[in-house]
Amino acid sequence: MKKIFPALMFLFFVSITTNAQKISLSAGPIVALPMGDFGDIAGTGFGGSVRGEYPLNEKLVAIAELGYITWGEKEDLGFKYSYSNIPVLVGAKYFFTKNVYGIAQTGLNLFSWEFEADLGWLGKVSESESSSEFGIGAGAGYEFKVGNLVLDVNAIYQLISDLNYLGIRAGVKFKL
Repeated sequence: MKKIFPALMFLFFVSITTNAQKISLSAGPIVALPMGDFGDIAGTGFGGSVRGEYPLNEKLVAIAELGYITWGEKEDLGFKYSYSNIPVLVGAKYFFTKNVYGIAQTGLNLFSWEFEADLGWLGKVSESESSSEFGIGAGAGYEFKVGNLVLDVNAIYQLISDLNYLGIRAGVKFKL
């Protein structure tokens, strides 16, 4: 898998640079709802992403996405902690109708975790850790025109080891 992912990214970027006039960019905020065990310790996440899109045919669109999401504390436990993720994803959108699509993504998630506690006379303790996690995601979305803009709203369930979340994104899409 470590060799396949870079090869797919290379092929994607080679194909889009040869036909740059077809490329669209989408940028927008993300609300990330942690699920499972991750939901027991992390609060709602907020962030954003930029997505490049390249149509392969009238129904299938190749995508590459880069984002940043941060999750805060679930509740006040007397110490501070946070999680953050930089997702680097590739995937595809398949349009079932003119506006409704299914979406699938895969890629690397660069997670980091920070912890800080004040132990009084013992002093402050702080720790941080980072990891790279492989993940996959699937969801659905809807695109619609508002004046000269195209709005892209979607929800994608991301499966990433024990750090699963539901990402809800609303982006503004424009051609390059």
